[in-house]
Amino acid sequence: MGCSQIQDLLLTTPITKLNYHCENHLYIKRDDLLPYSFGGNKLRIALELLADFRIKQCDCFVSYGSSCSNLNRVVANICRTEGIPCYVVSSVADSECSVSNNSILVEALGATIVTCAKDNVRATVRGLLNQLTAQGYKPYYIYGNEDGNGNESVLVRAYEKVFDEILSQEKALRIEFDYVCHASGTGMTQSGLLLGKLKYKSRKHIVGLSIARNQANGTAAICRYLNSSLSVTGDVRCALLFEDKYVCGGYGQYDSRVVQTIRDVFEKNGIPMDLTYTGKGFCGMIQYLSENQIKNKNVLFIHTGGTPLFFNSLQTVFGGKVSQ
Repeated sequence: MGCSQIQDLLLTTPITKLNYHCENHLYIKRDDLLPYSFGGNKLRIALELLADFRIKQCDCFVSYGSSCSNLNRVVANICRTEGIPCYVVSSVADSECSVSNNSILVEALGATIVTCAKDNVRATVRGLLNQLTAQGYKPYYIYGNEDGNGNESVLVRAYEKVFDEILSQEKALRIEFDYVCHASGTGMTQSGLLLGKLKYKSRKHIVGLSIARNQANGTAAICRYLNSSLSVTGDVRCALLFEDKYVCGGYGQYDSRVVQTIRDVFEKNGIPMDLTYTGKGFCGMIQYLSENQIKNKNVLFIHTGGTPLFFNSLQTVFGGKVSQ
């Protein structure tokens, strides 16, 4: 399977109505169903990176993320499919798990994993890029340079295109979404959706439910992505809704409400979510709608994937049995 064949798998993902008690009309867009490497938003983003990798005539991929990273998993899978050497820099904080189903897959797919402390990422990336260059490679770091700058416009393209996809689906479904919500981590997905909103002067509220960052850091990251696009001018903050009230203490952390939400969604809809990203984001969305007294609106939640992490959480969520 080549690059163009993987690209062909980026089908329009279904939007369906959710069976979930809420004072709004809830819908879900199933990007987790994209048929390659468990799909998700990071498949769309990784394919934009692969296209840029080809344009720049690089010959080695360098990714970065935690042990739970969906992007690392997809990048490692694409590199295996395409025969591209792949290196993954993985940092672990004291509060994070060191192994997940995603990290197991990354290793099984043949990626070389380079671990480091969270405060040593920049130096580790710099050293790896220098090492690979000295070995005769032309490495491609997914975030641009060693400081993580330079690839902003590439990383947001995928979900600018998804905004177009949502508009087309609205016409087919004869519905207009008032809110488009999702779990927000790096800010790539929210930035792309906001580009679409700004391009069409849409009235939709794009709400990012933070899974880790505080509002100041999350907003700054998204503004950096948005300002890298030549198609956006002026102050973008007026369109930015980044909510950090539901992070449960930080990345990879969760509370009983997140656990119960994942269980409820699976029992009533058969849709898997995880404790790190989608389940936490969905739970945050429900609280956000309630606390802001948002009622009788059409609300779309984008399921950004992470199915391998659902299986990491089975014992926590279900405790060995499903309620009657």
